[in-house]
Amino acid sequence: MIFGCGSFDDIFGELNFVGIFDMNPESLSDEEIIKNLEKKNKERKDKLMEALLKKLNPYIDGEDKVFKAQMEDIAEKLESPGGPALLSSIGYVYIQEARKNLGRYLGIQSWFAGLEEKGHELKQSFSLISSIVKLQVAHERLEQAGEQNQQLVNDIMSQGLSTIWKIGLLEIENTVREVCQGILNVQDRNQKKKRAEALEELGKLYKTE
Repeated sequence: MIFGCGSFDDIFGELNFVGIFDMNPESLSDEEIIKNLEKKNKERKDKLMEALLKKLNPYIDGEDKVFKAQMEDIAEKLESPGGPALLSSIGYVYIQEARKNLGRYLGIQSWFAGLEEKGHELKQSFSLISSIVKLQVAHERLEQAGEQNQQLVNDIMSQGLSTIWKIGLLEIENTVREVCQGILNVQDRNQKKKRAEALEELGKLYKTE
């Protein structure tokens, strides 16, 4: 519910940490769970790459009006739960992945984009670890105080939701990054450049809105 309520299925699809509950892990071995996840990820990535290219092609083909017509879809995403934060994060990844592949200014922009993205990933990871620690501390306090302490129960629910959001956002950004890398992994340098430029423009559109 908090990850766009289905409005972002064309961008990151079903999250692994949500989908794993449908697998009935108790009846599967670790190897089977990994194989199922790998298969689902491959199918999801192929589908998402196709959806992203469909959005980028109008810009690549010089059909600006068709490209800008995506505003209706963006408006719908903005209205969904978590929409603004998700659009901003996705837009950021689009821009960074595009700049890593454009190689402007003798490759300096590409290098800086890669460096900034690594810093962003570290910041997200540390934020998640911090959230998990806070959740653990709140849980221990509740155990000591007893389950009748409503304030501590509320704190755990709030911190738990925050932790779930950060886990989901980390997976979303990783998925979007892989999809971008997939569509930019082409031999034709001219095609790669056009796709990267279109991706950067779409990212700017998402972040601006």
